[in-house]
Amino acid sequence: MECDETLSFIFVVIKNVMLLINIICPILLMIGLGKNFIFLMSHPEDKKGLAKLKNSVVAFLLVIFIPLLLNVTISWYDNTYNFSLCIENAKYEGGDTEYLEVNEEEKKNFIIPSSEYDEPIISNKYKIAELAVALSPTAEPSGHLSEPNANPWNKINDSRLNNFYEVMDLTIGKYGDNNAYGSCAQAAGGVIRATADPDFNVANPEGQMRYLKNNPKKWKYVGMVKAGERFDEKCKPGDLLVCESHTMIYVGNEMARKKFPDTRGNMFQAGYVENSHAKYPSLDLVETEYRDFYIYRSTGEGDYQKPFISIDKYLDY
Repeated sequence: MECDETLSFIFVVIKNVMLLINIICPILLMIGLGKNFIFLMSHPEDKKGLAKLKNSVVAFLLVIFIPLLLNVTISWYDNTYNFSLCIENAKYEGGDTEYLEVNEEEKKNFIIPSSEYDEPIISNKYKIAELAVALSPTAEPSGHLSEPNANPWNKINDSRLNNFYEVMDLTIGKYGDNNAYGSCAQAAGGVIRATADPDFNVANPEGQMRYLKNNPKKWKYVGMVKAGERFDEKCKPGDLLVCESHTMIYVGNEMARKKFPDTRGNMFQAGYVENSHAKYPSLDLVETEYRDFYIYRSTGEGDYQKPFISIDKYLDY
């Protein structure tokens, strides 16, 4: 399930109603409970007074525990429907769009929208895609840089990968006993650490999904590309796409063609098939998939424990 504008509006209404209920109902019930208690103390022989007191206590407990029960129920289905993220991030953004006027200095932090961008993009979001393109040694339709039976955590002798190796060494270095070179999670993770989030999880796609979900200030969940749906229709350059078994970065064909003018590629990804081959990063044409992917977008905010690295020298196209 994805959080489109209609669903976000519904959740906003629900959240506001629940907020009023959580504030007003306990107050009213406590007043009623107090009145019934005073009445019972004054008229101990009145059985109706005791019944009213019991009803007030039950009503008070229901109001307190219904939200808890609702959260537990939602959590049962959260892995499938991602309800909690929708509810937590729900906000209504309908109506006219306002664009802020910025001076020349501030414009350096923005990229003016082109045909592929329908909203201003803060520089670090844009640089995710920009660096991913810069570090790619190949692009569709020229083929992949693959090594049969290769260890994806070892360097191969190809000068086109030198900048990629350097960025991986600076941002990740070693993960456990392995270098970060040829796996999907670590190739994407190194780019993210250099441009948007230096604390980003690089363990594996599942670990990255947990990190993204637990850091809503840094990463906004913006929807899902379901199996068979087109990535170009839902993604923006710099979006991170993740599922239980794969991680990749959408760069868009317009950005990819800045380095590879004839490419059809739109996606930065690496991969490894055990006992088969290590596929090093490239800009591939990924239109649809057989599996669902969650879309996360950098907010440009958050507190970081590690420093960014300078990426300007790698942006040579």
